[in-house]
Amino acid sequence: APAPAAAAAPSAATGQKAFSRVPSNEGGGNVVRRQVTYPKEVLFHARELELNPEKDEKLMWIAEKAANDRILPPWGKFKDKNGRIYYSNIKTKRTIWQSPYMEEYRKLIKQSRKEILQADPLKQEETIQRAPSTRSAHEQYYVASDNKIA
Repeated sequence: APAPAAAAAPSAATGQKAFSRVPSNEGGGNVVRRQVTYPKEVLFHARELELNPEKDEKLMWIAEKAANDRILPPWGKFKDKNGRIYYSNIKTKRTIWQSPYMEEYRKLIKQSRKEILQADPLKQEETIQRAPSTRSAHEQYYVASDNKIA
């Protein structure tokens, strides 16, 4: 099967170090940064799924799944002469650069983000777009106690 047009090809990533925040063992609520190195195949799929290894640490398992999942018939996984991965449907002869399961992974990311937000109310507040004139209860407390927020 012929590879898709070269202009649409993504480039493979090299290993990348990312940092994640984890609680330290030293008490006092300190947070330390832990260095994590992801294989280039995982980073490639993370980029395809628009995941940031640092900001989306809790979702990187999906990129790992995408990198390690078997491709089932009628699809096959191939490399072009430049070493870039592409997928071909053996029955229809259709070729694509992204995994044929990419839409399923995106749905999984959407559902996982929803579950993360439901489990962490502080994350909900970070994601909710507030009108500039609206103040949170926390901000109202500081205004009421003359500790005005800049």
